[in-house]
Amino acid sequence: MKESQKGIRQQPKDDLPSGSAVLSPHRLAWIDYAKGIAILLVVLCHTVNGLILAGILPRQMPAWSFLNNYFYTFQVPVFFFVSGLFAERSLEKYGAAIFLRQKVLTLLYPYFIWQTGQILLMMAMEGWANHLTNLRQLLLTPVMPYMQYWFLYVLFLVYLLFTGLVWVGVRRTWIPMLALLFYALSWVEVPWQWPPYIFTLRHFLYFALGMLLSGALVRTNWMDRFNRITRICVSAALLAGTAILVSQGLGYTSPWRLWGACTGIAGVIALASALEDIPGLGFLSHLGKRSLEIYVVHVICIAGMRGVLMFLLGVRTPAVHILLGVTTGILSGLLAVYCCRRLGVDLFRAPMFPDYRRTADRD
Repeated sequence: MKESQKGIRQQPKDDLPSGSAVLSPHRLAWIDYAKGIAILLVVLCHTVNGLILAGILPRQMPAWSFLNNYFYTFQVPVFFFVSGLFAERSLEKYGAAIFLRQKVLTLLYPYFIWQTGQILLMMAMEGWANHLTNLRQLLLTPVMPYMQYWFLYVLFLVYLLFTGLVWVGVRRTWIPMLALLFYALSWVEVPWQWPPYIFTLRHFLYFALGMLLSGALVRTNWMDRFNRITRICVSAALLAGTAILVSQGLGYTSPWRLWGACTGIAGVIALASALEDIPGLGFLSHLGKRSLEIYVVHVICIAGMRGVLMFLLGVRTPAVHILLGVTTGILSGLLAVYCCRRLGVDLFRAPMFPDYRRTADRD
């Protein structure tokens, strides 16, 4: 695959909604919108929770406690679901070796760079950050993700698990059933604790569902059968259903979270497909395309903005912190991409290896 910009490479074509020559880019635009919605929720939750830890907002806020549980129930599962949409096709096209090597370069590469950088910066800026860290956490980076970087680490393990199941001959239709079993096992207490193990088993289910539904959502125009009003109504009903499930204790911390996560994912997808043609909302698509960069960078930049407002400017107004925190979190990823492009380096995706580039260029 040829590089689109100096220093910044696009993901392999099968991992992007616009990448397949046999699929309509218009029909797949909703994927970037869905990721854009999800990353906005992630940044909002991290901003508000950071303000609570910093003492700017009170810890006892029933409304936010519910919303936080509500958003966390489905916002990250959306990313795992979307990742599953293209996984099977990419694996078949490039083979297990190239497929996994590409995941190393696009997931583990930014994981090691940015987790290391964030830990070192937090150690240097002790007193400004809400979380304390030390050299031990830095040394544990290969086996223990820190803060938001668990997502990159676990997503790689999910891809590894998926590839292993396909390699041993597990049929496509069996993978979601195994994923459901893995999900159940993740709630069984074991004498040893390794968080990536638990998170991988829990999130593999959403990845497997994306793989199972890729035919209907990606290869056909199934959603195009419904008009925009219908999609909005369906989205509202599904997201309201998620709220009801969360209110009944089936939210983020419950083993039955999967029901709320599935209705939430479906609600976000229906909403994204309804918003993709509305003028003025194209920024959601752009945020979705840069969701990885925003996810990787946003926490430390939000913390920096919070520190400037609190310690340098003496601002403690929650509304100002939320507005500037979310804005900073979103723009930080875009600015990081721009800086990498100007400097001719890429801190988010390692240079493509020759075998993969030659294979991609032939397509």
